Amino acid sequence: MAERREIIDVWDVATFDTALRAELDQNAELIRAYVNRDNAIFLEHDHGSSPRRSLIRPENEHAGPYMRLTERIMAVMNERTIRAWHYTRMTDDDVARLRADGIRLSTPEILRERLDRLVVANLLTADQAERLFAKSPFNSNQGKIRADKFYLVSHPQALTCSGVRGLLGFWGGEVASFFVQDEEMATPLATIGASRVIEVATPVSATRNAYNAAEAVIGAYARSLGCVESGHAFDVCATQPIPRDAILRIHARGERDFEAMIATYPPGYVDVSQTFWKELTGEDD
Repeated sequence: MAERREIIDVWDVATFDTALRAELDQNAELIRAYVNRDNAIFLEHDHGSSPRRSLIRPENEHAGPYMRLTERIMAVMNERTIRAWHYTRMTDDDVARLRADGIRLSTPEILRERLDRLVVANLLTADQAERLFAKSPFNSNQGKIRADKFYLVSHPQALTCSGVRGLLGFWGGEVASFFVQDEEMATPLATIGASRVIEVATPVSATRNAYNAAEAVIGAYARSLGCVESGHAFDVCATQPIPRDAILRIHARGERDFEAMIATYPPGYVDVSQTFWKELTGEDD
């Protein structure tokens, strides 16, 4: 089946296409039964020191059919495109190249190229660029983990979130700044470019995340049924380049929607991670 270009927000049931929604609707009772039973097992057996705790963790009798449903939705999602989010700090030149070339996978060669452009623009000295390249995770035992990938996240994140503060604060992403400790090297990275949030129409088939996407859409659907369910946010690992027409918007610090991220933008977004624990247990997080 050809890949669909309609864009799904994995957290918003209203964006699910007709075929995906039909598959979920046909399995609504299974989803409700599985999630409610799983929550009950957690509260009775796993949480705190419940007086009803058994020696052996009870099984969720709906697990088998639920896992098979998840696998079917995984195949469906592998033919879909989701909106994903990339948090970074970029120069105007970086942005222009992104709009022209689309998203290229991260490699040592591309990092070297980007550092060289900063030297030409007098934003780094040649010595600083060389030291930053030498410090890159590409030149460590993380090299294989980082190379030929591009990372995004499935759900929009608050700008104050610990997972994105460093990405917004230092140029070049983790491949440039992850191992930078001393102020002399960190200072220029914190002054180059501007913080940006990039919305990307990401084909699930270009990632390693079809199963994660299935979990997320089932979780969002479960919440629409009134179940207590987490948001299932996940890191999106693209392993194929993404064309320029997939870049939906690039927000920069100072712009209205950038500053409103998750408070009022994107419209209708609710960060259920902030309320899930209390919904489930009645306790403050």
